[in-house]
Amino acid sequence: MTHRELYIVSTVLAVIGLGVMFVTAENIEPETAQIEGLSSSQTGEIVTVEGEVISSQFIDGNLFLTVEDGTGSISVADFNSNKNFQEGEKVSIEGEITLYEGELELIAQAIERQ
Repeated sequence: MTHRELYIVSTVLAVIGLGVMFVTAENIEPETAQIEGLSSSQTGEIVTVEGEVISSQFIDGNLFLTVEDGTGSISVADFNSNKNFQEGEKVSIEGEITLYEGELELIAQAIERQ
């Protein structure tokens, strides 16, 4: 095989590999986590939590929720929200685990009603 042929084969395989990685990454959903199982060692990880809204506040255009799933509760901040949620609503939240004032919090990337 000549250098040119090797270059063409390598380039084609690299493009195919990148395409497969892109398609796979687009279809990966974070696993649904139980709130009691979350810990500060997971800071920065993206998780999905499902539960019931037990409090909801809209302050200066930002949404702050407390969500409970039967194993525990967690505070949720959504800084880009145009939705409002009522106590008792069932929600699914995808977000990043963070620490705020020493407590676990989710920074929401998506919140959907169930």
